[in-house]
Amino acid sequence: MIVELLTAGIFAFILYKGMNLHKSQFDVAMYILKACIFSAFLIVISFIDIEHEEIPDKVVYPGLIIGLLLMVYISIMDKNIKLIAFSVLGAVAGALVIILIAILGKAIFRKEAMGGGDITLMAMIGMYVGLWPSIPLTIILASILGSVVGMILIAFRKKNSDGHIPFGPFLSTGALITMLYGNELWSFYKHLMRL
Repeated sequence: MIVELLTAGIFAFILYKGMNLHKSQFDVAMYILKACIFSAFLIVISFIDIEHEEIPDKVVYPGLIIGLLLMVYISIMDKNIKLIAFSVLGAVAGALVIILIAILGKAIFRKEAMGGGDITLMAMIGMYVGLWPSIPLTIILASILGSVVGMILIAFRKKNSDGHIPFGPFLSTGALITMLYGNELWSFYKHLMRL
C-alpha cells in the first residue's frame, strides 16, 4: 500500500508542477509524461533495493530504453538534436561517475563501495535528467541523504559502522529532487557562491 500511495502522491505533485510551467502544451505534456515514467521506475527500483539489496537490470534497462526513445521523440518534435545529445551524455557521465566512485572506494576501503546496479541506475537517471548540473546535483543529494540516514541508523543501533545500506533509494530520491527542483537548487547555489 505504501508503494501505491507514494506513487499516487508523486504523480499528483508532478501534475501540479507541470500545470504551473509557463510552456507550450506539448512541453507540459512531455514534462508530465517523462517525469511520471521516470518516477515510477525510481519507486520500483528503490523498494526492490531496500528489500533485496539488489537493483535488477530487468527493471533498469527498460527504463533506460524508454527514456532514450522518449528523448528521441521530444528531440524530433522540438527539432532540437541537443536534447538527445544532452540525455545520452548524461547517461554516460552518470555511469562513469559511479564507476569512478566504485574504483576509488574499493582502493581506499578495501571493499566494494558500489554495485553494478548502481552504475546502470545512474545511467538511467542521466538519460532522464541530462548532464549538467543534474548529475552532480543527484550525486551530492544522494550522498547527503545516505549519510544522514546512515548516521541515524547507527545512532539507533539498527546498523553498525561497517554495515551495508542500499544506495539505490538515495540515488533515486536525489534524482527525483533534481528532476523537480534542479534548476532552482542550481540557481540558489550560484547565488550563494556569487557565481
